Amino acid sequence: MQSLSKNKLKYIRSLHTSKYRQKYNNFIVEGHKSCIEFLKAGIFEVEELVSTDKWYQTHKEHCSKINESKINIADSAMIGEASQFKSAPEVMLILKQQHATFSQIIEADGPIFLVDDVQDPGNLGTIIRIADWFGFYGVLRTIGSADFYNGKVVQSSMGSLNSIKIGILEDLNLLPWDRVVALDMAGQKIENWEPGKKQIVVMGNEGNGVSKELLASAKQVISIPGSVHRVAESLNVGVTAGIVANHIFAALSKK
Repeated sequence: MQSLSKNKLKYIRSLHTSKYRQKYNNFIVEGHKSCIEFLKAGIFEVEELVSTDKWYQTHKEHCSKINESKINIADSAMIGEASQFKSAPEVMLILKQQHATFSQIIEADGPIFLVDDVQDPGNLGTIIRIADWFGFYGVLRTIGSADFYNGKVVQSSMGSLNSIKIGILEDLNLLPWDRVVALDMAGQKIENWEPGKKQIVVMGNEGNGVSKELLASAKQVISIPGSVHRVAESLNVGVTAGIVANHIFAALSKK
């Protein structure tokens, strides 16, 4: 256990950018609740823990498996320099990234989400959380989508990265198209859709929806009809994911 050095502070701050997360293959978790979730789960390898002395002394039991050389004590001001939060958290974790292979996710016995050019990290984190809540196996993303380990994704997924397998789809041609269903306003109504156990559900870009290539190749295209009196042109992609996941969960629970 040691005081947080300026060099390590600089390194931690670099992990807020995608370039350095990829370079070091690490990511940051901030805040008491999220850090406790990750420490309890023990899924991700801890590279560094940074906390106030008060937090560490209070929560030593959760840090028992961490090598003391990886524990860094700092005051709130210094942690604030390392954090993206407006108010400095009491604790931060630097963890090793994990990605499942495409085949591991695609061959699993359960539904998955495929996010197609979803740009907002908050939306991606929400989709991961929804996948966890409704018993999905994993989430795939296209190369153009937000980084799974962006700080806002980690924060909004609320610990669900410990439960959901994540991976990157680099070639659309690898998809088993007979399992792919995409969302589009021109699709069949969701209430008339009977999902399969290994469904691949495509969630599209916030502004443009699902790409033309995916729409053209998907086995099924479904829609979520709204009120005829609505003013909104579309639903948020996270809200849409929740509606679809609930429909799948309800349908599979009856089988």
